[in-house]
Amino acid sequence: MEEDFSVGASVGLYIFRRSDVNAEKDGKAQKRKKKMQYETKEMVPEEPLDVYSVIRSPEIREYYQKNVKLDIWAQKQLILCSYLPMTQKICMVKQLALQGTEQEKKTLLDACTILEECMADIYAPKEPTVFAAAYILPDFDFSEYKFIEISREKEFFATAEELFTSRGYYEDGEYTWVNVLQVPKAGELKKPFDFTLFWFDGQWQVKDIIFGDVEVPEDQTESARWQANYFYDSYTFEHFPLPFEDGSRLKLQTPFMDEPFYGILDSQCMEEYCEWHNWLWDEEEAKVPENNRNRRSCIWLDDQFLNTFSGYSPLDWVERA
Repeated sequence: MEEDFSVGASVGLYIFRRSDVNAEKDGKAQKRKKKMQYETKEMVPEEPLDVYSVIRSPEIREYYQKNVKLDIWAQKQLILCSYLPMTQKICMVKQLALQGTEQEKKTLLDACTILEECMADIYAPKEPTVFAAAYILPDFDFSEYKFIEISREKEFFATAEELFTSRGYYEDGEYTWVNVLQVPKAGELKKPFDFTLFWFDGQWQVKDIIFGDVEVPEDQTESARWQANYFYDSYTFEHFPLPFEDGSRLKLQTPFMDEPFYGILDSQCMEEYCEWHNWLWDEEEAKVPENNRNRRSCIWLDDQFLNTFSGYSPLDWVERA
């Protein structure tokens, strides 16, 4: 599945690197120290953005590219829920903004500015900051048909550099949930946002920024305030369609699952709720009449993540068996 994955062009290229910084210039031997920097380099995209390229499942990706046309807000949500570093997501949302109306462009670019400010606050905080990190190892309970998470005791770091270099190894599927705690010299402790760290390209990188009930300063534009508070607003898709027929046998396997889960798709419109649902039933339970089935014997494929905030989307890890 990995070999078929590619991502479209980006408006910006965001680079995190270490650079030498002169510590003293007093005529003596210069002392040098290193720090982490957040830099931006703009580049003009050479080809139109293919939003659906973020989908990792080959069949689902091809189906979207040929048959699905989402509005700009659903495309934004698709990008933000994708299995990519936040730096790359910001680039893609910026490029998406260029395809919208003036108001859509303004709203998306304002939101990107807020996300970029959060990234800067991680790497070069303006306020004294502590990072509270919980290392989480997800798993799948085949007896209960549900995803579980084993959270280790929180650790605290004074700098992002300490946080990023604290782990010398990686276990499949492991990620880190980090609370940003700002400690101003005067005033109360602030928790402006959380973020997650995932393993990309051989290093820990920010994947998601979660605002929760963050208070956006009054001097921010109205569109920025709205977009910041609701950038991750919908924890349930408005039904992102799947290319599989009702009754299809599907395979679900994430990076942290030792073996795949095989199930039968139940895809139907619930008229009483005016919603479309996709359930992946245990193969044995699928043989039982629908009204007698154990509702715990299926996996919902409607949520944007297979488990709340886990970062694993059904669009990436489901394929035809």
